[in-house]
Amino acid sequence: MQSCAHSETLLLQAYNVSPPPRCTGSEPPGIRDSVATGVLQLYHPCLLLSSIPLSVAGDGNCLFRALSRGLYGSEDHHIHLRLLTTLEIATHREWYDIASPAYKGLLNDQRIVCDTYPGLLGSVCKRGQYSETMTIYAASAAIGLPIESYCPPTRHARLLSDPLTCIIRGRGVSDTAAAAVTVMWTTTTVPRSVKDPFVPNHFVVLHDHQPDTIAVASAHPVHSTPLRVNCSYQRQSLGISSVDDRQPHTVSDLDQTAPANNPDCPEVSVHDRQPHTVSDLDQTAPANKPDCPEVSEVSVQPHDKAVGGFDLPLGPAQKPRFLGVQEVVNILLTHAVHLISHSMSLAVPRRTSILL
Repeated sequence: MQSCAHSETLLLQAYNVSPPPRCTGSEPPGIRDSVATGVLQLYHPCLLLSSIPLSVAGDGNCLFRALSRGLYGSEDHHIHLRLLTTLEIATHREWYDIASPAYKGLLNDQRIVCDTYPGLLGSVCKRGQYSETMTIYAASAAIGLPIESYCPPTRHARLLSDPLTCIIRGRGVSDTAAAAVTVMWTTTTVPRSVKDPFVPNHFVVLHDHQPDTIAVASAHPVHSTPLRVNCSYQRQSLGISSVDDRQPHTVSDLDQTAPANNPDCPEVSVHDRQPHTVSDLDQTAPANKPDCPEVSEVSVQPHDKAVGGFDLPLGPAQKPRFLGVQEVVNILLTHAVHLISHSMSLAVPRRTSILL
C-alpha cells in the first residue's frame, strides 16, 4: 500500500499537479447555508454576527467540498484534496492507526470516536464516503495548513462540542500558523429545539464576516421591519468617525452637550427621558434645515435580512434618509440594554469528532 501511494505521489510531482492558489478575497466564496444558519440560531446565535455558514453539496464528499470552497473559492478541487488526504494516510500509518503500539499521532482525546485504520483508509479513498476528525488531521497534513474545526455548543457540549471545536494541526504543520479555513459540523435538518439530540452528519464552510451594518432594535410596538444603521465606525469605542476628520462622539461628549447651569439646557431626570423613535427622528433633523447638516456616511434603511446575523423585529419600511451623529448615538444608547441582554443571554464559548 505504501509503495502504491509513493508511486502516485511521484506521478503528481512529475506532472506538476498541485492545488490552485488560495482564495484571499473578503467576499464569501459561496451562498449562505440555510440549515446551518438555523442550527446556529438555535445553539449559538451570536456567532452569526461575525460568521456566515456557506453551503456545500451533501453527497458524502462534504468535508473535502468545504475545504475546497473555503481554500480555493469553489468545490471543484474536492477530489484532488481527497486524493492528497488518502496518500497522507496510506504513507504515514503510524500517525493514523490509533490502535497500533507505534501510534504517534496527535489525536488522543478519548471522547472522540475513531475508526480502525483499514476502515479509515477504505472510506477516505472512495468518493461519497464519510469523514471524521482523523480525516481532518490527515487533510491538514496533506495541504500543510491548520484547519479550524467548529461544532455548535449543544446540551452535552463537554462530550460533543468541546472535543470537536479546536484548531487541527496535522503532521508537520506549524504550531504558530493561523487556521486557513474553518469547517463547521452541522446537520441536514434543523432540530426542533435545543432539547432534541444534535447529531452532526454534514460539513459546511464557516466564513468570517465583519458586517458594515449595526442592527438597531426598537421597543416601539408597531415596528415590525428590521432597521439597519450603515456607518463607518471605530469598533474600539462608542463613537462614529468619518472621512472628513470629524471627531467621534463618546458618552463623555454627550455629558458636555447639556451643561447643568445653562438655562437654555434644563436638566432632565433619567426617569423623564423618553426613548427616541423613528417618528421623533423625522422631526429632529428636517431635510432642508440649514443647521442640521447631512452626514453622508450614516444612513438608516429598512432591511429584510440581517447581514451576518439574525433578524430582529424592528421598524416599518421607510424611505432611506441620513441621520446626524448625535441621533445615531441616541438610538444606540436607547436600545443598548435590549441588544446586550439578547446577545449575552445566548452567548456561550465559541467553537470538536464523531463519525460522519
